[in-house]
Amino acid sequence: MKPGKWLIGKITRTLEPELHDAVAGDMAELKMRDARAVCELLGLVLRRQVPLWKTWRPWLALFGIVGPVGAVLSYICVGVVGDLSRQALVYWQYGVPYSSGLTEAQEIETLVCLSLAVICFSWVGGFVLGGLSGDTIYVNGTLFCLVWFGLCGPLGILIYSARLLLDALYLVPLPHAVTWFELVFFAGINLPLVTLLFLLPSLIGMQWARRRRRLGMKGTILLAATVATLIILLTWMGGWQQKALEQWSEGKWIPAAPSWQQRLLPLLVVSWPVVYLLIAPIVQPRKGKRTT
Repeated sequence: MKPGKWLIGKITRTLEPELHDAVAGDMAELKMRDARAVCELLGLVLRRQVPLWKTWRPWLALFGIVGPVGAVLSYICVGVVGDLSRQALVYWQYGVPYSSGLTEAQEIETLVCLSLAVICFSWVGGFVLGGLSGDTIYVNGTLFCLVWFGLCGPLGILIYSARLLLDALYLVPLPHAVTWFELVFFAGINLPLVTLLFLLPSLIGMQWARRRRRLGMKGTILLAATVATLIILLTWMGGWQQKALEQWSEGKWIPAAPSWQQRLLPLLVVSWPVVYLLIAPIVQPRKGKRTT
């Protein structure tokens, strides 16, 4: 299939079902070229999108989830994948695991908890994004994916992998120069990981919202309890590294690690959609009573 035809098909799917056949018939009757058809379709979609942005919900999704949640989640996700890359890089070069001062059990627990948290926060963010956006999900969802692409997707992972390898060369001289093959190799490992941790759960959450699925009060409370537990565990585990370095130096070196408040703040940013899920069932009925 030609790229133009494929793009036309994707754009027409964003229209209502009753308009889909009519628009396709008009384009076939007028025998438009693919480039002109794409421009006409984009103009039609934009004209139909403008009235949808007159309410506060799409704007809350844009500035409350696409921006802060997408950016902070990308940062956390890249940190998780970066730890795995560092372990893989050191083992690749020396055949031994990278030692950060933590025990093996602590490293595994931290990695598992971080991974579960990113998956959970990503799903909740995508679910609330889809619910708030409504028919504007094509705009907000695309921007959310662009945040992923730039910060922890193909572009972000390539930049981070290059920086990681350069830092490794500076801090720990390797027996030979890092080749482009190694750079692409590590970037190729990281990309599926960030997709599984961040992008895929977010898309599944958006799809749930588009299908009008509801969690119910019990499901929402269970989800909120899970998120709260993950936040407490991550905030607590974040101090392990500082304690490990203090013990390693026998108290002579106290690193300037982030305080628990600083570790807690980004977790609160990415978890605020859960608060919205708890509040929404309480606020919406009140609005309904006022209008009746």
